[in-house]
Amino acid sequence: MLKFAVPHIYSSHHFLLRQWLNPFGVKAGKDFEIVVLPPSLMAPSLAEGFIDGFCVGEPFGSIAVNQKAGVIMKESADLSPLHPEKALLVTDAFAQEREEQHLKMIAALSKAGKVCDTTEGRKEAAEILSRPEYLNMDSSIIGQSLFPGIDSMKSEDFHLFNRGVNEPTKDKANWVVNHMKSAGLIPDSIPKNDMKLGNFFRNDTYKKATSLAENTKKKTPRDLPVNSAAIS
Repeated sequence: MLKFAVPHIYSSHHFLLRQWLNPFGVKAGKDFEIVVLPPSLMAPSLAEGFIDGFCVGEPFGSIAVNQKAGVIMKESADLSPLHPEKALLVTDAFAQEREEQHLKMIAALSKAGKVCDTTEGRKEAAEILSRPEYLNMDSSIIGQSLFPGIDSMKSEDFHLFNRGVNEPTKDKANWVVNHMKSAGLIPDSIPKNDMKLGNFFRNDTYKKATSLAENTKKKTPRDLPVNSAAIS
């Protein structure tokens, strides 16, 4: 039986793997097995033959390719364009009791997303992530998923950090629920209306926060507190 690895049973990677395999008429548990592995162990596990494939976020697919342990069969941007991926989650108590901080967190991420969607921003992100305290690897490997090309991801929309992808919409909520049901993680008997998805995918909070981000004055060195320091 073929064995495929995902980073978490509730991850989008698990759902994408099933979405890729389903058209072939194969079934999990019968024709293939799904196991959970830390992303850093996936390329070496593939090289050693412990697994036959995996679905995980970058740069771990690129690592396997660079080590000649495997090839990328399908890119998520082609399989399920604009699918939900990473999310900022807080408790309901935090959102209510510390609303200002919550909105500022979302606003900061919105601004960061705009920076990361630029060429210079992607270069800087790759450089930061390459540091020992983070991924501890060559920034060029990280860059393979950030810049499409011959030796990189083929889709120009493989990584999107802005352009509307961060908005928690009803369509994204339905994507998650449908895949969870398909994977047997939610009983089919539970109607979507009973799940109150609007309590989790807070489009109203997002719009309020991004409006705050757009209206916030950009601080200059003159606006900074006296005890702040700038490093260049």
